[in-house]
Amino acid sequence: MIGALRYEWVRLTSIRSTWWLSIGALLLAGGISFLWSLAYDDPQTIRDLGRPAVSAAVITQGGSTGFVPLLVAYVLGMLGVFTFGHEYRHGMIRATLTALPQRYNVLLAKIVITALWTAVVSSGCLLLGAFWGYVKGGDQGFSITADGMPRVMLGYVLYVTMFTLIGLGVAAIIRNQAGAIVFMLVVPLVLESVLRLVLVLASIFNSIEGVVQFFPFDAGGQMLIKFPINADFTGPRPLHPLPGGLVMAVFLVLVMAIATASFVKRDA
Repeated sequence: MIGALRYEWVRLTSIRSTWWLSIGALLLAGGISFLWSLAYDDPQTIRDLGRPAVSAAVITQGGSTGFVPLLVAYVLGMLGVFTFGHEYRHGMIRATLTALPQRYNVLLAKIVITALWTAVVSSGCLLLGAFWGYVKGGDQGFSITADGMPRVMLGYVLYVTMFTLIGLGVAAIIRNQAGAIVFMLVVPLVLESVLRLVLVLASIFNSIEGVVQFFPFDAGGQMLIKFPINADFTGPRPLHPLPGGLVMAVFLVLVMAIATASFVKRDA
């Protein structure tokens, strides 16, 4: 197992896309957090939303609002896709399995190294958000230890990491890099939103509209939500952070179970 971990570490760190995606995620996080931090200059925004919600939006690049996609997750999600996608696209999976014939070890090493790398990079994104929070909102009480911020920050890292691992699992299942990228973009950004609108707005689905609470990406996003929900919110209320995170975790386990069975039984 140690050999598999070392092999995967070398593979991950020697691929240029790993560094481009990681640096891109950090730059994107810093830029978006700066834009959100400008809200501290608008007293009306502070009054309408409250300082805790604004502070959370700054540090999570707007992800805590529930209305803005967490773009960092999509960037690092590509890292998960490439973990298997590159190997199948360039035929390197045969070399990998020749060097490491124990497939369970290969898959576990990919999961562990990718998860650790993603957790570190996403933590760096949080630090950049906190930097702008202190620069622009330090005199207005910004703090990463107050008003539920530790929960938001933990939820941010967990969400990005699980999102990335789902991308890894999908790529392992379909063994097509482009197809996995499309899945990771379309399902959370388009499919879940469209299905929510159909199930909530069409009266014939009133009896089953509650299923929208269990859409995995939307449910997982509740781990970092800290925003006042409008009284006119349409449809079932979202899950609380812990149940939402569990829903996404169950989906991740399901994807990984299918990926494991597929990877172990199929030819390279």
